[in-house]
Amino acid sequence: MVNPVYKQLYIFKVNKPHDVKKAVTFIDFSEDGYSRQNRKKASQEVNLRDTDNAKARYQEVIDHVLGNIPDTKYYTEANGKLIKDRITLRGNDWTFSQHVVIDPMPTEEDLKKTVADYLSWKVSQLMQDGVDNG
Repeated sequence: MVNPVYKQLYIFKVNKPHDVKKAVTFIDFSEDGYSRQNRKKASQEVNLRDTDNAKARYQEVIDHVLGNIPDTKYYTEANGKLIKDRITLRGNDWTFSQHVVIDPMPTEEDLKKTVADYLSWKVSQLMQDGVDNG
């Protein structure tokens, strides 16, 4: 699995200390609705294309930041794209990835996929051996 590149935006009030009891909203905004092409091969007009409701996704983030109820549900706690949690004043837990809880227990679907991948690989190896020896 490839680690996503998290876009990070920090919004805070200047000269107002953070209350450690207040919840902080973390949003995984790595899927922002835009597709990018190779920057060297594409002009700026072509490089950034709205391919998955980018404007609505950005509006939803704005709504979350302002405390509004968004009209869309791209970033929710249920889909793991939004986390509300506390932070310390030390600054060592201010990113989304530091608040993601990963369940190490594989699901039945994980097992089925692993077995299917293995059997597919094993069949291809047997077929390859047959071709090499045949």
